[in-house]
Amino acid sequence: MGSRRENAGNLLNPLGNPLHLLNTTFMHFVQELSLTAPVVVWAATAVLLASALLSLWLLLQRRGLRTTLLVALGVVASVVAVRWCIEDLWRPFPDAIPWQIYAGAGVCFVAIAALCLARKRVLLVLALALSLLSTLIVGNNVYQLYPTIGSVVNNEHAKKMQWDEFQAALKTKTLPQDQGVHISLPLDSPQSGFKARTAQIYLPPAYWRSDTALPVVVMMAGNPGRPEDWFGAGMADRAADQYQQAHGGVAPIIASVDATGSYTANPGCTDSPGSNVATYLAKDVPEQLKKKLNVDPDQQHWTIGGLSYGGTCALQIATNEPQAYGNFLDFSGEWEPNIGSHEQTVNKLFEGSEEKFKAHNPADLLQAHEHDGRYRHLSGLFIAGDRDKQAVHDLQALQQRAAAAGINSQFRTVKGGHDFGTWRTAFEQSLPWAAKQGGLG
Repeated sequence: MGSRRENAGNLLNPLGNPLHLLNTTFMHFVQELSLTAPVVVWAATAVLLASALLSLWLLLQRRGLRTTLLVALGVVASVVAVRWCIEDLWRPFPDAIPWQIYAGAGVCFVAIAALCLARKRVLLVLALALSLLSTLIVGNNVYQLYPTIGSVVNNEHAKKMQWDEFQAALKTKTLPQDQGVHISLPLDSPQSGFKARTAQIYLPPAYWRSDTALPVVVMMAGNPGRPEDWFGAGMADRAADQYQQAHGGVAPIIASVDATGSYTANPGCTDSPGSNVATYLAKDVPEQLKKKLNVDPDQQHWTIGGLSYGGTCALQIATNEPQAYGNFLDFSGEWEPNIGSHEQTVNKLFEGSEEKFKAHNPADLLQAHEHDGRYRHLSGLFIAGDRDKQAVHDLQALQQRAAAAGINSQFRTVKGGHDFGTWRTAFEQSLPWAAKQGGLG
C-alpha cells in the first residue's frame, strides 16, 4: 500500500522531484559563486566609489561646500592618522595592512558623516550598508579568506566533535568510516608555562579503524591569527579529508596549535620574558600530543609548518631545535624574526644583543652550521605566492642556505600573493609530501 501511495503522489505531483532537483542545483550554484573573481572585486570597488560620491553629493546639498570639504579632509586625515598609528607607532602585525582596507574604511566614514549631517536617511543608510559590504568583499579579496559564498556559510569539512564526544564515539565505535573528525584539544604546557589557546586537531578514519600510529603535521597560523584559521580559511581539514579518501582512510594527523598567545600578540617565536613559545612548540606540543593521542612516537616523522609568521616560526623551531621535528613547511615566511624593525626585534626579544639574535636566527644558524652536519637529517619545503615578491626573495635565499647546510629542501611558488588562497594551495600540495616524510607514502 505504501508504494502505491507514493506512486500516486508522484503522479499527482509530477513536478515534485524536478523542482527539488532544480532547487538543489540552484543552491549549489549560489554556494559556488566566487567572491574573489575580478568582476566581483571590480563591482565592489565601483560600489564604494558610487557610495562615496553619493554621500558627498547629499552632504553638499544639505550643508554646503565648506562643510563637505571639511568632512572629506577630516576623513582623509583620520584614515592617515589611523594608518600611521597602526603601521608605524603600534605595529601589531609584521605585515602592513593593504591600502584597499584603509580606503574602504574611509568611504564608510564618509557615509557615516553624511548620515549624521544630511537628510535622505534611507539613501545614506543604503550607501553605508553597501560600503560596508563592499569593503568586506575588497578585504576578502586581499586576504582570500572566503573563496565562495558557500565557504562563508559553512567552512567545515570534517565532522566537528567535542573531545568528550569523540572519546565516547571511539569507545562505541560509532565514528564515520569515510570522513575525518575535527576536535578541539587543550594542550598543557608544563615545561614552558606558555598560555596557549586550544589546539585544533584533524583525525582521519585510519585513527579509529586500525592500530597504526600516524605521524603529525603541526601547523601554525599567522599574526594576527588563531589556531582555528587552518580549519577555517586554511581549509586544512578539506585537504586532509580529500587525501584520506584517496588513500583508504589514511592521512597524517593535523594539529593546528597556538604560536602567539593571543590574536594580535607577536612573541617572535622565541623564549622571551613572559612568553616561552619556542619551548612550548618544541617540547610541550609533541609531549602533549603523544600523551593524549595515539600518534607515531618518532618525531623525525613529524612536520612543523605555518603561514607567514607561522612559516617563519616553523623554520626557527627546525633550526633551533632540530631534534623536535624531522620536517618543516615554510609558507610565505620572512628572512628573519620580525616584530617591527630589526632593531626593535633585537632590543625587545634578545635584550639588545646582536650576538643572541644571530644565535637564534635561522639564516645565521644555517650559515654557521653549513659544514658540521647538524641539519642533514631535516627536510623542508619553502613555498610562496608568485605575486608575493618579498616572500619569494626571502624564501629563495633561505632555501639556498638550507641546501648548503645539508637540508633536503625545495623552493616552490604557487599562484597568489600573501593570502589564504596561496596557503590553501600550498598546504594541499604539501600534504602528500608530509605524508611520505611520515612514512605513509
